[in-house]
Amino acid sequence: MNLRDKLKESTREAILEAAVSVIISNENDMRMEDVAEKAGVAIGTLYNYFGNRQLLIDTIIEKRRKMAEDHIRQSLAQTAGQDVAARLEKLFQTLQGFLARHRTVTHHALQAKEADANSPGQKSLTAMLNEHVSDILQEAVQREEIRPEDMDLYPLVISGYLKGIFALADDSLETGSRPDFAKRLAELFLNGAARRS
Repeated sequence: MNLRDKLKESTREAILEAAVSVIISNENDMRMEDVAEKAGVAIGTLYNYFGNRQLLIDTIIEKRRKMAEDHIRQSLAQTAGQDVAARLEKLFQTLQGFLARHRTVTHHALQAKEADANSPGQKSLTAMLNEHVSDILQEAVQREEIRPEDMDLYPLVISGYLKGIFALADDSLETGSRPDFAKRLAELFLNGAARRS
């Protein structure tokens, strides 16, 4: 990457960081003028990088979605081969920690709809989480850790848990203040889904 490209990338990142800061301080009203001022660029420069407010917001959402997916993938890789309780607990814990650090911006990501035909291959944060949960549950059924006859209901139940974590994504969910939250959620699900003897 040459110096000019590095400068462009640096400016783009400064704009994105400034926009996140503006969203966090005033979630309901992100003005482009405020973003430009916070980033230390002229308003025209801002529009050269992001043609409109929605494009800037969509870029932030997609960046956060990718960041969340990286965290989730790393988390699941750490628990590969472990039982369903350990995997669900780690998934919930990872999501809980991510939301505590990025709650305002991630709130927007949660509300983002599935990408349209202009953005092939992109998924909403909830769709990505649901895919990972489905994989965990399929493995648990194969290993006879949970009942197969209710497999069609499990993703709906877990999806509700995930939405609950999003809804509670505030200071009370920071890892230090509720260390057992993820474990309790996993246990609650498994107590209802345990194989009948």
